[in-house]
Amino acid sequence: MTLTYKSRPPKHGRRGAKSREERTEWALDQLTKYGIKQPDTYTADELKYLNPGVPADFIDQHIAKRNKKPTV
Repeated sequence: MTLTYKSRPPKHGRRGAKSREERTEWALDQLTKYGIKQPDTYTADELKYLNPGVPADFIDQHIAKRNKKPTV
């Protein structure tokens, strides 16, 4: 993916200062715009397939912890 001028993250400086939340929102919008799955949407089986070097037990624990978190 090549970043064009219009798809660059918002600048942070005196003029046009952007908060961390605004930059995060921009980044997630870019994922959606280009059809990239968001990290919290992968299933345990997908993560195990995509990350064969990571122990399956660790992935299962991570998914269980992630699923317990309340969504905003």
